[in-house]
Amino acid sequence: MEFWMELGVDGFRMDAVPRLFEDQTFPDELPSTSAVAGTPTNAAAYWEQRHTFNLPAVLPCLAQFRQLLDRKSTEDGKRRVLMAEAYVNSLSNLMKYYGTPQAPIAHFPFNFKLSGLPIRGFRADAHTVKKAIDGWMGAMPAGAGAWPNWLVGNHDRPRVADRFGPEFVDAVNAIVLLLPGTAVTYYGEELGMWGHPEISYEDTKDVKGRQAGPERYQRYSRDPQRTPMQWDGGPNAGFSDPSASGEGEPTTWLPLHPNYRTLNVEAQLKEAEESHLKVYKALVALRQTFEWMHGGLETRVFDDGVGEGQVFGFTRSLRYNDTHELGILVLANLGGGAGVSHQTIDATVFRGVPSTGVVCVRSVGAGVNSEVETAAVDSSMSLKSVVLRPGAGLVIRYARELLEPPPRGSNIPLWIMTWCVVTLMTFAIAGKACLMLCDYDEW
Repeated sequence: MEFWMELGVDGFRMDAVPRLFEDQTFPDELPSTSAVAGTPTNAAAYWEQRHTFNLPAVLPCLAQFRQLLDRKSTEDGKRRVLMAEAYVNSLSNLMKYYGTPQAPIAHFPFNFKLSGLPIRGFRADAHTVKKAIDGWMGAMPAGAGAWPNWLVGNHDRPRVADRFGPEFVDAVNAIVLLLPGTAVTYYGEELGMWGHPEISYEDTKDVKGRQAGPERYQRYSRDPQRTPMQWDGGPNAGFSDPSASGEGEPTTWLPLHPNYRTLNVEAQLKEAEESHLKVYKALVALRQTFEWMHGGLETRVFDDGVGEGQVFGFTRSLRYNDTHELGILVLANLGGGAGVSHQTIDATVFRGVPSTGVVCVRSVGAGVNSEVETAAVDSSMSLKSVVLRPGAGLVIRYARELLEPPPRGSNIPLWIMTWCVVTLMTFAIAGKACLMLCDYDEW
């Protein structure tokens, strides 16, 4: 770690930290009674892992790593971050990876609560999203400088476009980027990249897939979400130079997704009038606003009453001065399935949200239906009747004029304040007189 810090790294993402230690007497693990039928015996999930996972020595070791980072940061004034990946069995156990005020550990352990949301084909549950967010915010240890973080995609999970559908990409990115804390984006999610559905066993590199064998590898392989970043529509999607080896056109580590010629960075930045990447950049810009950096959090679910078309929403708001409150409103229609249509909600039920606001960001294609077209970006819209198609996301900024400016100073009655002032002045005059008398006697 010292070697890499000397080279200038800003921190460390530590992978699978619960596996840092094993029982040094090397006892055999017992088969797990909760293993899914058909789990290979060479898979970790097949075993109980009592002697090889999350042993008591893990947290003190990580605390020493943190001490090293903090000491180095004190020496050169450069702040560094420690992030920990820990798939443990409960939220309370995961919170221990924050450490304590006396022995801090990670600046944050990765929050995978949103990454386990439903695979495509199942309705996304806005209530589950709210529960995951509220649960994390409420569980963080007080006094330890705990800082939230959010992610939906990573190298272990199918991509957002596969799990939810491509129409959900912008809404999901809005949730992750505008909640308080650090947003963690797996490469390609800003484009709405898809997982490659047809990687052969011969091209499979993931150890879990290889160990499962040619008949079952697709069930265990994580290679579909690990294909090369799609930079452009040229050879190798711009990921690598095909002429570098001098041996013809070499292939990339994993096969490219067939849609790379149209779904790539260059196309979304230069050719498309609106794109997932442009939406993502607009969301990132909102993280520089006063409301995002300092605003509080309120979450809500708007249900249509029959369990479909659920809209999840939250606000980031604060009192800006004596006369105005500022806020960001984020709405995402997470409903899906056959027969689900647009949903209309009244966003003024949020505390402090006024009747109108200005659209900052909207999902790609949010206004394709002229009858329910979402207001254009930078235009004003009513917040009492917001219409969202399934999968759509919408971000609105608002300002609310306070009817009564907050009182300045204390609420102590005037007569008490007057008495206190007079009393203090009396003591001050008496004290000055005593000092003058002492000086005179001494002279």
